[in-house]
Amino acid sequence: MDSYELIYGYMHCIGKTTYPAGVADSREAAEQWVRQKQCAKHPAIRVPDSDPIRWCPVRHCHMKAQKPWFACRRIDPAEKDPCLSGCSRSAETWEEK
Repeated sequence: MDSYELIYGYMHCIGKTTYPAGVADSREAAEQWVRQKQCAKHPAIRVPDSDPIRWCPVRHCHMKAQKPWFACRRIDPAEKDPCLSGCSRSAETWEEK
C-alpha cells in the first residue's frame, strides 16, 4: 500500500513555499485531508517563522493575506523520511506520472 505525504504552502512574489504536514496511509485519506483543509474557513495551520509572509519587507503586499494551498504526493518507497524533506522540493500532487 502506498503512503502519501501531506503538504501545504504559500505563494509569494519570490516563489512558492512547501511544508510537510504529515503522512497518510492511503490515497483516500490523503485526498480527504486536502479536501477538509481546502474547505475550512480558517485552516488550523501555523505559518512557519521562516516563511516570507513573516519577514517580507513590502508593507502592503497583498500576498501576506492569503490562505495556504494544500496537496498530497505519493511517497517514494526509497525515501527514508519524507517529512524531513523540508520546503526545498516543489509541490506535486498525487497524480501518477
